[in-house]
Amino acid sequence: MKIDGKRIELDEIETALRRDGHLADAVVECHQAGSAKRLVAYLRPHTMNGHDEGDFAATVLGRLKGVLPAHMVPGRAIVLEEFPMNRAGKVDRSRLPAPTEAQAPAATPAEGMEAIIARHWRRVLGTESFGTDQNFFDLGGTSMQLMRVHAALEQELGRSIDVVTVFEHPKIRSLARFLEKASDSLQKTATAQSRAARQKEVMSQFRRSRR
Repeated sequence: MKIDGKRIELDEIETALRRDGHLADAVVECHQAGSAKRLVAYLRPHTMNGHDEGDFAATVLGRLKGVLPAHMVPGRAIVLEEFPMNRAGKVDRSRLPAPTEAQAPAATPAEGMEAIIARHWRRVLGTESFGTDQNFFDLGGTSMQLMRVHAALEQELGRSIDVVTVFEHPKIRSLARFLEKASDSLQKTATAQSRAARQKEVMSQFRRSRR
């Protein structure tokens, strides 16, 4: 299968997860969220050593990032005590629970530059559930999707944006502050240039008037 033009092998991801000594088993499915596809890992732990499900899942995915390319690391993980099985003794993937949209743990973008960025995140991620301080990649976003956000921002804002910027600021609040600061700087530069041009024109007119 392909996600954002990149080939994804679910078997390869599952094999990498099953090498994790903290897991008894793992399966990976691709879920459609609007126009976006998201990888979801289902984890059956040996033991969580006192961790809650969220911390355990985040730790497992964190270790996976050191093994697989970023585009092959699931954006979500669901911990289950047991997997649903079919009569043949295999995992019944049709009965695996679909990921639910959790409430965003950080402030929701409301207006201004943050709202503009958030709108494009929603379009490419296919979800409403994120906050201003959440990382684009931790939400399951890919490099290709972030490139689409970059192109959309350039078109809407009507100015060039260094593509490296959106990768260095993968959080809404951080990127919004950078773009707003850059906009102010551009405006001040344009004002200074306009003032200098006007002064040059006035001096030119003054010299002509004295001839």
